[in-house]
Amino acid sequence: MSERGNAPGQSLGKTGIVIGIWAAAGALPLLAKMFGIQFLPSTEWLNRTFLVGICAGLFSGGGAVWIVARRLSSIPGGGEVRKAVAVIGAPFLGYFVGRHAVVYAGPMIIALVAGAQVELSFTVADANRHYSSRCPSSIELQGFPIIFNRLCGVPEEVRRNLSSGKEIIVSGRGTGLGVYVDRLRPGDWTVAPLLRSL
Repeated sequence: MSERGNAPGQSLGKTGIVIGIWAAAGALPLLAKMFGIQFLPSTEWLNRTFLVGICAGLFSGGGAVWIVARRLSSIPGGGEVRKAVAVIGAPFLGYFVGRHAVVYAGPMIIALVAGAQVELSFTVADANRHYSSRCPSSIELQGFPIIFNRLCGVPEEVRRNLSSGKEIIVSGRGTGLGVYVDRLRPGDWTVAPLLRSL
């Protein structure tokens, strides 16, 4: 008669895998942005997942606090300042991981796996802001969180024709949920120039 002696360890291993996948999904949008991959979820998807994203973020933030608190209680010493930073930082990091996993990672993965050439429309918030050399010739879009509200490498002839409130059409590989940005044009143009590579 063979009994499983490691059932608690196995369940902890499975939990660790689930947490790792969740954290990777939450980090995916930030990593893509860092490597110059520009993805925009559709405004319809942003609106539909607004509350779900907040709930996922709060749940994930609570989970992060629980994990940190359990880890800290099992580690002797370690410094009070480090423990305080970990406890204070955990809910914020957990919130952003959870929200990004729902709002951004899902559409990114679907667009990558099952996407085709699509066009989605967005609204310009500001076409005259100048950001760092990491995001040259950029425009700011309405309705996006701060980190994801900029499109970089916009050709100057396009930027000159944009103003706050104007519609742009973005094309690239994607679905109705979002698009990997390849080209963009003002809503009243018929030809879309390529974005400059960063």
